Amino acid sequence: SPRSGRPACWRFEGWRTRQTSRLRPAHPTGTRRWTTASRASRPPRSWNRLFARFIFEKGSFAFSVKPWIIVGSRDGNPDIRDFMGNIEVRGAYKFNRHTISMMLRNNLQSGFSNGTFEVDWSFPIYRRVRGYAQYFNGYGESLIDYNVHTNALGVGLAFTDYF
Repeated sequence: SPRSGRPACWRFEGWRTRQTSRLRPAHPTGTRRWTTASRASRPPRSWNRLFARFIFEKGSFAFSVKPWIIVGSRDGNPDIRDFMGNIEVRGAYKFNRHTISMMLRNNLQSGFSNGTFEVDWSFPIYRRVRGYAQYFNGYGESLIDYNVHTNALGVGLAFTDYF
């Protein structure tokens, strides 16, 4: 609510905006983000973007929409928008302490030729420790290789979950 300094929570057809813990910003959010990366064999990469993230939740399902615009110079990576796009959509479903999520990212003007698809699975191991598996296919796995198509499979540990 406005008096508490937190965004107002609203509901529509059973969907509600998500109020998160102290560890993450309350949603919807917006920010300006500057990201940079470099490697000896390639020129440094950076980009500035202004984005908003809207998270909606209903029962065991949540999804978010994160549109952005690139601001400032794109020196060193003038075609970053062609590969990183201008929107990201995520969905997550939780069942029996397991969470499956999916992310799609694309430049809507590219005809979906430079898109990204990611699927994640989070599962309980012990108390708050969770196992994590991820499959990534597309562009922009890292800023250094934003314009390189990547297929990757990863596993690891997680100490938090989507919800």
